[in-house]
Amino acid sequence: MLGSAALVTAAVLATSLLATAAPAAALEGAPTVVSLTFDDSNANQNTAASILNANNLDGTFYATTGFVGQPGYQTRADLEALAAAGHEIAGHSVSHPDMATLTPTEARAQACQSRATLTAWGFQVTSFAYPYASLNATAKQAVVDCGYNTARNLGDIETRFGCSGCGFAEAVPPADPFELRVPDQVDSTWTLADLQNTVINAENTGGGWIGLTFHHICDDCDVEGLNVSPALFTQFVQWLAARPATHNTSVKTVHQVFGGAVKPVTGTTFPPAPAPGVNGIKNPSLEELGTNGVPDCFMLAGYGTNAPTFSRVSPGRTGNVAEQVVMANYVDGDAKTIMTMDFGSCAPTVTEGHQYSLRTWYTSTVVTQFAVYLRNGVGGWVYWTSSPWFAPAAAYTQAIWDSPPIPAGYNGISFGLNLFSNGQLVTDDYELYDLSGAPTTTVPGTPTITGTAQVGQVLTANPGTWTPAPSTYTYQWLRNGTAITGATNATYAPVAADVGTTLTVRVSGTPAGATAASATSAGVTVTAAPVTVTPGTPTITGTPRVGSVLTANPGTWSPAGLGFTYQWLRNGTAIAGATAQTYTAVAADAGTTVSVRVTGTPAGGTGVSATSSGVAVTAVTVTPGTPTISGTPRVGSVLTANPGTWSPTGLTFTYQWLRNGTAIAGATARTYTAVAADAGATLSVRVTGAPAGGTGASATSAGVVVVATVTPGTPTISGTARVGGVLTANPGTWSPTGVALTYQWLRNGSPIAGATARTYTLVTADWLSMISVRVTGTVTGATATRTSGSILILRLR
Repeated sequence: MLGSAALVTAAVLATSLLATAAPAAALEGAPTVVSLTFDDSNANQNTAASILNANNLDGTFYATTGFVGQPGYQTRADLEALAAAGHEIAGHSVSHPDMATLTPTEARAQACQSRATLTAWGFQVTSFAYPYASLNATAKQAVVDCGYNTARNLGDIETRFGCSGCGFAEAVPPADPFELRVPDQVDSTWTLADLQNTVINAENTGGGWIGLTFHHICDDCDVEGLNVSPALFTQFVQWLAARPATHNTSVKTVHQVFGGAVKPVTGTTFPPAPAPGVNGIKNPSLEELGTNGVPDCFMLAGYGTNAPTFSRVSPGRTGNVAEQVVMANYVDGDAKTIMTMDFGSCAPTVTEGHQYSLRTWYTSTVVTQFAVYLRNGVGGWVYWTSSPWFAPAAAYTQAIWDSPPIPAGYNGISFGLNLFSNGQLVTDDYELYDLSGAPTTTVPGTPTITGTAQVGQVLTANPGTWTPAPSTYTYQWLRNGTAITGATNATYAPVAADVGTTLTVRVSGTPAGATAASATSAGVTVTAAPVTVTPGTPTITGTPRVGSVLTANPGTWSPAGLGFTYQWLRNGTAIAGATAQTYTAVAADAGTTVSVRVTGTPAGGTGVSATSSGVAVTAVTVTPGTPTISGTPRVGSVLTANPGTWSPTGLTFTYQWLRNGTAIAGATARTYTAVAADAGATLSVRVTGAPAGGTGASATSAGVVVVATVTPGTPTISGTARVGGVLTANPGTWSPTGVALTYQWLRNGSPIAGATARTYTLVTADWLSMISVRVTGTVTGATATRTSGSILILRLR
């Protein structure tokens, strides 16, 4: 069908283009046709119409028929005035849905009812624009089936905003008349140059058709950036109106460009209203999931300044899920979950003059109320009324409200409890009944579970007292809120998979002439069946000696699969912290009896213990080796202690160096550097070997006598070389550390009597003499002497 429509439209387009493509020789550019189009029926588009009228140009106004007559939108009289002025009235759906998400029935209803309504209002409708520029094969076929000749998309022509390489104009005739290509929608970021360039680029690249899409023509209006100022629009229209005088360019409506006969109207029918006693809500328990994670046949709605968060919660009142909304940062407006506002695939049909019983189960932290919307005869939706408030409820409570009679001209209903303050609301189990024949509301009892919640035992569901009472009940047992497959009897025997979980039972019933109802019992936690444990005979392996590792062997227990724990005992008393399967004996165990208590425990059951025979723990006997000292026993040299061969192996060694048999403070490393105080003394080392957790033994090496060697520094003299001046001896660096230094001043190489201090004051006898100083370094057992260079005393004063 699309192919034949395309052929017809192509022929018409070719004729249209030929009718406008005979420019005078002086006209510039390739044949180009511009259509100015307007989406959504916004009231401020009347400003655009006035500007077009003033410049003798016509536009195409894509009307959303369900919005017409609503606040902020054009009225039917506005549309009639547009048509009378020569503008085209086209279709843009009834309620502006994303048609790519709709079923074939709903997509067809949106397209067909929009055209049927506009036709009934006296307009000839051949053009359509997809809401949100969203389409698929279903949406396209719906437009074809409803008798349109063309349908417009968005964003498929190159501009500076995108679609590079897409070309600068739609072909005439187009490749697909039901997916006409146009640039991105015009918004507040477009400049006059941007608008002009769409036309100029087309003129300069072979011509064709340019459709420009506007939404709001206004100043300072909050329309999410989709506004164009009247001044800018006027500038562009005036420029465009003058264009045909110099260029092979014209302005036409979409129908004038693509033509085509006006086809018969295809109407829309609504499903019948629910019969007396029949719940008109589809997916009333919200169990079936639709698109975007929202329950099928429901929508998330609201308005105003606030921040709601919607989510599915589990379990529901009667099923696995319910719908929750949490309101935060509330200033005004509301938030709610309501039936999808459509043509009857989801929204219930109602009858004029009838009253309806609206029912929903809820929990809420704040007051709530029903918000109610009605569908009019053209498929549009309007707010109707709200119910009285319902009080907060911690447990599921049914909100019931009987509506006023449905006013004339309306045939569908959508409703839901809303939040109009900060708080939390959970809803489930929606119902709608014609008040004539509406069933009595069933008040369920409180189900309980009797029996022992243990594997192998039998639990019994007791439904409680219901009003009115059903003749029969149905049951569904739940494990942690999830239905257990096949567990639909009044009794249930817990199985191994239930251990540690919470079991509940959901009881449902439908009394004669009353509504269906369900209630869920409180939960019981299932334990495992008792298990008889037969202990094994624990044993201990390993050498029972301080420092050794002992291992507990539980023996053979039944049943298999037990979990074992351990407690080591010293003379029958628990050793703190000794709860591993292995234990390393410590010094405190020497001379005691160590045993181990093993406990075997089944999953979910009670453990049984058995204790091993004890083992007597002995201390470790250390046999010392013969320590020796290596290294040169000389002041300044490093000596190393060698512990020798000890038993058992694995001992930890510590060291203490001795001088003439007395411990040297701080000398506890394996190595020791001899100091001046050691000169002439006998050094030895005491080595102690200790087992882990045991008592050590010590042995002392043979001694070595430390000899002293003094290494002299290079003395120098500083000071004033004149009679009366003071000279100072600088000895230089001597070793070892601690060497004792003495001084003897020399005149011409001979000692100066009494001049044995580090400093010397020159006297008259030193004039014209050579003065030097001899430094002697002494340690026990060694001496060294070194004389400085001489200085001549030339000055008397």
